Order: sequence, then C-alpha cells, then structure tokens
Amino acid sequence: MEIEAPAHFGHAGHLGPKIASKDPRTANFSETFVDIDLRECEFIQPPAVLWCLVYGLLAARTNSTCRLLVPQNLGVAIYLKSVELFRILQESRIDVDDRGVAGRPPGRLILPITQFTTESEVDKISNEASERLTAAGVGAANLYSVVAEVFAELAMNAVTLAV
Repeated sequence: MEIEAPAHFGHAGHLGPKIASKDPRTANFSETFVDIDLRECEFIQPPAVLWCLVYGLLAARTNSTCRLLVPQNLGVAIYLKSVELFRILQESRIDVDDRGVAGRPPGRLILPITQFTTESEVDKISNEASERLTAAGVGAANLYSVVAEVFAELAMNAVTLAV
C-alpha cells in the first residue's frame, strides 16, 4: 500500500477516504508493505507529522514492512529530521532513506517528538520543555508555566491511558 501525501499536508483528512479505511488498529488490516510517500510534500504541519509517526508505528506493529519516503524538498526534509521523526521511525525498524539530510539547530523548536512511558519520564520531559520554553523567549513569559503544566497534564494522561 502506498500512501501519497499532498503537496501541502496539514492533517490526515487531506489523504482521502481510501486511506482512512485502512486503519492498522483494525483486525482486518493485512497490508504487507506500507509506504508513506512524502516525496512531493512541499509543506507539512505538525498534525501531519504526528500522523506519519503514529501510522508508521501502528503499521509496523502488524508486522508490515514500512517505509517513509522522504520529501524531495530539502527544507521539509530538514524540518522532519529536526523534530526527530526520522530517528524515532528508524529506531522502530521503519525504513527511512534520509539521504544524509542534516538537522538544523532547534531555533524555535521547544521539544522534538519524544517518546515516554512512565510518570518519571513525563516529569523529566516537562521540566526540559519548561526550561527550553523559557530559554527560547517565545510568547508571553507569564504563560510559560501554564504551557508547561498543560503539557505535563496531557503527557501524564497519555501515560495513564497506556497502562
């Protein structure tokens, strides 16, 4: 199965109903090969990045052979590498031919995509996010603690649901 992302990929709804009907969480998912093709992608938003990650990981759990085909647009490829998408997929045995694309300094990126499974990991990541947010100086300073607390609460909920 090949999933071709549009040039401007904002979220999974941009993929169409044919892809939506192929859910790796269902018992009837029987795809042997899954290619997530981002080669023509000129712009990708965070919800689409997370969809690529989650879909790839779920498909790999079904023992499908998965590949992420990296965007030809170097700027998009650098962004995806910088948010750690390539690394996490590769660590999960998903083929990513990143063609030696170098990441860029974090800049305004507060926290790359990060895996966590325990409450202590959430505490560590939340503190790191708070420190990076403060150091980056983006947004209103009086909101940093609120953002960090909301992030920690959401992450803690995810850990609780995963148990």
